[in-house]
Amino acid sequence: MKKIFYAAAVACLLVSCENKSDISSNDEINQKKIGSESQNFARIASTDLSEQLGAVDLEYTDLFFDLGVNGITKTKTNGVDSFDFVTEKGFIFRGLPYDFKDFHFTVDNNELILGDIKITYKQGIPYLVRGSIIIKVDDVTDHIVDTDINTMAILLAFDEIMSSDPKSDFADYSSRMLATRPCAWWNTMTVMGIGATSGGAEADLYNATIQAANDGTLHNCVSLGGITETNLGFVKIARQSFCCP
Repeated sequence: MKKIFYAAAVACLLVSCENKSDISSNDEINQKKIGSESQNFARIASTDLSEQLGAVDLEYTDLFFDLGVNGITKTKTNGVDSFDFVTEKGFIFRGLPYDFKDFHFTVDNNELILGDIKITYKQGIPYLVRGSIIIKVDDVTDHIVDTDINTMAILLAFDEIMSSDPKSDFADYSSRMLATRPCAWWNTMTVMGIGATSGGAEADLYNATIQAANDGTLHNCVSLGGITETNLGFVKIARQSFCCP
């Protein structure tokens, strides 16, 4: 009953926003889950960030493709690795639009660094370091991430580099997605929500979608399928893609 009420509430709110956002009322957010992916940072045995970064080339997780990534540029200067992801589109987090190409990462002394945030290994265990916060990556919660996009970005990048989740090249991803999403990849926009539970992540996704609809970011967009969930430690991620031709 709770699920039915929740889905109905989403539909009603999107209809009320229709004049502002032009999201099709014929294909509202579909609350049906269409997939569940990685489980709590299932990592490869290696803890060498530079070594694993070297293996990142043409294959990515579906999550990263959904967030707009389709390549990477890497340089090495005086033993410090720098890398930027190549994108064709952005994504929405906490109701605001972002693009992964805007995040510049470095790997120095086996630490992944983004601005003043880093992930470092201590006795083989990865820790997130942000100001006075020092916490195991596996213990990071949605409350620690909060609205900080750099914290979310570094956690996603770390998981992409170090996880053992299945990856594919763009041709394989595209053929699979087109079979269920009748929309060109570069015309899609993915909205992401986070929470401590699946319900919390879906609620955040719902709120982010309504905000993006009201702000015009999802103007003329139509939802594609249902919600896909991913686990990053204690952080649950719920995401849904929209076609925005």
